[in-house]
Amino acid sequence: MTTKSAPALIILLSLSITACAGNPAPPIGPPALTEAPTLEEGWHAEFVTIQVIDAPLVPLQQWIGRSNELVAAMEETDAIKKPVEVKVVSGTWPETGSVRWLRFSDGHYTYERVLENRLPVHFRYQVWGLTSSASAHITYAQGQQDWRVLEDGRSEFTWTYRLRPNGIIKRPFVQGFLDNDMKPFMEGAIGRMASKAETQFSGWREQGLEPVPGR
Repeated sequence: MTTKSAPALIILLSLSITACAGNPAPPIGPPALTEAPTLEEGWHAEFVTIQVIDAPLVPLQQWIGRSNELVAAMEETDAIKKPVEVKVVSGTWPETGSVRWLRFSDGHYTYERVLENRLPVHFRYQVWGLTSSASAHITYAQGQQDWRVLEDGRSEFTWTYRLRPNGIIKRPFVQGFLDNDMKPFMEGAIGRMASKAETQFSGWREQGLEPVPGR
C-alpha cells in the first residue's frame, strides 16, 4: 500500500461506506475532488467501541502507523473491502485540512479529510465522495478517535463512528448496516491488532517505555 505519514487507524472509517449490494462498475481512476459536505447537526447512525491495550500509548500509535497494523488485521467481507492504495491530494497528511483519496480492493474510491488533529489524544475526520453504491444512501461519514492512558499505564482507545443518511427513510438501513456489518468487522480488526500489539510490547514496563515520553 502507498501511504504518507498517516495514522493507520484513520483508514478504518472509510471502509463502512464502500459497502452495498449491486455496486456500479468502479471508475478507471479517482473521481474529481469535490468540496466536502457541510457537517450537520441532528440524527446520524452511530456506534462507539472501546478497546484497552496493554501497551504504552505513543509507542503503540507509532507501531500501528509504521506497519499499517490495523489494515493488516482486517478480514474482508462481501460488504466491506480493504484499502489498497492511498494518495494525498491536498495539504500535508495528517495535518488539519489535508485531504487524500483511498482506493479499495473492489476498485472503488472515496475521499477523506482531517477535521482536527490533537494526537496523541484526539483525532477527527470526514469521508465523502463515494463511488460505490453506498453513495445512494450516505452523504458523509465522520470518525473520531480518542486515546487516554489508564492509571495502570495501559492505553484506552475509543472510536466513535457516525454516518449521515441522505434521507430520513434511509435511517434504519444505515443504522442496520453499522450494527450488523461494520461494528463486528471493526471490532474484529481492532481486537486482532490489540492482541498483536500486546505481544509486540510484552514487558514494556520492564523495558522502561513511557506511555507519553517526556510527560
